Amino acid sequence: LIMDLLDLSRLESGRVAIELQVTDLVPPLMETIELLKPRNPKVTWNLAGIPATCVTLADPLKVKQMFENLVGNAVKYSPAGGCVSVRLSIADDEVRFEVEDHGLGIPADQQALVWDKFYRVDSSTTAEIEGTGLGLPIVKHIAEMHGGRVTLTSKLGEGSTFGFCIPCKTV
Repeated sequence: LIMDLLDLSRLESGRVAIELQVTDLVPPLMETIELLKPRNPKVTWNLAGIPATCVTLADPLKVKQMFENLVGNAVKYSPAGGCVSVRLSIADDEVRFEVEDHGLGIPADQQALVWDKFYRVDSSTTAEIEGTGLGLPIVKHIAEMHGGRVTLTSKLGEGSTFGFCIPCKTV
């Protein structure tokens, strides 16, 4: 909680600069998935949407932080298991990342609010799931620092797809 608060505070204040470097996004994504697999052994994984390489100019540590938050949420909000699908691509001059779960889903009237700090979907089904409500605002700030945006589609009871798009800078 303290680290998330400090990260978000620094991001919001503009005291954090991104350090763009030639980065293959696949290794940090795969490291993140391997780290998170043991957290919910009921989850099955669909990794067919991950290419062999995905190289762009990005801050590798910040992008990994986005992967950890988004993939971590997909695992966490799939308490009964199900499939988590991960996709990464370059199209239309941007890097696109998506992680889809078949978990709880988010009511339509609460979807825009999940990017606000400390916001957690109000539901008896999420009360037992740990979280600070800071991960998604951190992802949003990092994506915007890269000149990108965050994405969300969700249907209550069917699952959610979270992602980000950042400009693909030629290397």
